[in-house]
Amino acid sequence: MDVEGFIPQKEIVYNGLLPYCDRLDREAAELLAEIKANLSRAVLLRELWPGVAFWSRKLFSFLKLYGRRFSKEDHVLFIKLLYELVTLPNLEPHMMCSYARLLIQLLKKKELLSRDDLQLPWKPLYELYDRVIYSKTEHLGLIWFP
Repeated sequence: MDVEGFIPQKEIVYNGLLPYCDRLDREAAELLAEIKANLSRAVLLRELWPGVAFWSRKLFSFLKLYGRRFSKEDHVLFIKLLYELVTLPNLEPHMMCSYARLLIQLLKKKELLSRDDLQLPWKPLYELYDRVIYSKTEHLGLIWFP
C-alpha cells in the first residue's frame, strides 16, 4: 500500500500471482476505506437494514478476495463492532446469524490476535445464549433461530 508503515494482518499470497497484482494494493485500500466509512455511517445512523447488512456483506467479500489486508487496529475494531451488533437485543435472527458468520471469519485466525489485543465482555453473549436457548416463542413457531 501507499501508506508508509502499514502492515497488513494476513494477505492472500496467491493474489501476487494475478496478472493485475500491481493494482491490487490501491484497489484493496480504496475498497476498505469505502467499507469503513459507509459501515460506520450506517451504524451511526442506526440503519441496520439495508445499510449495516449491505456493508457487512461487502466486508465479508473483502475478506474472501483480499484476506485480512488491514491493520491490527482495524481488525480489533471490526471484531468489536460485530460483537456489539450480534449481541443487540431484539435483533432479527437472520441478521444476527449473518453478523455472527462475519464475526467468526474475523476471529478465525487465532495467531493474528493475542489476548492483550482483544478482550470481549462475556455477559452480552451469555444473555444472547439465554434468550435463544430458553426462547418461549420458538416452539410456538413465532421466531425461528437458525
